[in-house]
Amino acid sequence: MRHKLLKLALVIVEVTSVPLLVVALIYALTGYELLSPIGLIPRARLVHTDALLRVLAISLGLLHSYAGLVLLIARRARSATASKVLFILATLAVAVLAAVFVVLELSYQLGAHQPGARFRGYKGS
Repeated sequence: MRHKLLKLALVIVEVTSVPLLVVALIYALTGYELLSPIGLIPRARLVHTDALLRVLAISLGLLHSYAGLVLLIARRARSATASKVLFILATLAVAVLAAVFVVLELSYQLGAHQPGARFRGYKGS
């Protein structure tokens, strides 16, 4: 792999690691607060379900994962062909995962998370 790509991947992993850890800790703390409220975090539900925090967590996670995969492939792939194939597979995997998150977020924002939203026209008993 190209030297500049590897340097960029290393910078991305380094830059995203601390913010990703902070966001993960926020999600963990607010999640525990929802399970057993002790008053540590007021409005834990609002924080835990915040759209901006969710998009930030997904973006940081995808960037960190992709850059980490690029570095891992560069270190462990035994041949140039294997490296290229693994790079393409990693790119496709992260792109598909990003697309799934975009679809889920859009469906949530459009109201599909409301009870009965999936079966609005259903008249069954």
